[in-house]
Amino acid sequence: MTILRSLPTGNLLDVHGDVNRLFDGLLAPSVRPVDAVQPMAVDVHESDAGYTLQFDLPGIKSEDVRIRVHEGQLSVSAERAANPPAGDGVRTHRSERVHGSFARSFALRRPVDTARITATSQDGVLTLFVPRAEEAKPREIKIDVVK
Repeated sequence: MTILRSLPTGNLLDVHGDVNRLFDGLLAPSVRPVDAVQPMAVDVHESDAGYTLQFDLPGIKSEDVRIRVHEGQLSVSAERAANPPAGDGVRTHRSERVHGSFARSFALRRPVDTARITATSQDGVLTLFVPRAEEAKPREIKIDVVK
């Protein structure tokens, strides 16, 4: 059972924070530097044949993506450069599109066929297919009837 703690002033604090953020956004440029590696959004699907991973990577070229399998670890990393508009007198007032390094790693806990991993990219979505190793695939055993 989960116990949730509730503070009677919680909603007032939330409203106070929201109002402060509103005024901060109106009065000051909102440019935030990205120093750390950002996580990538990913969907993971499993079937009898293997695993399908779909990463959202809009605006990232396929040559800027690195996919690596090493010692039971699947790693995907990418880099998105900042693209501010060029020109004299251009100032950035808001920058919400994250740039910098992105990475995700997954432990391969079940046997997979690393030689047959495929990667495709379409419309900003990177799709990896990681097939199960033959010994890890489910199989049906036929029963021989003896007469």
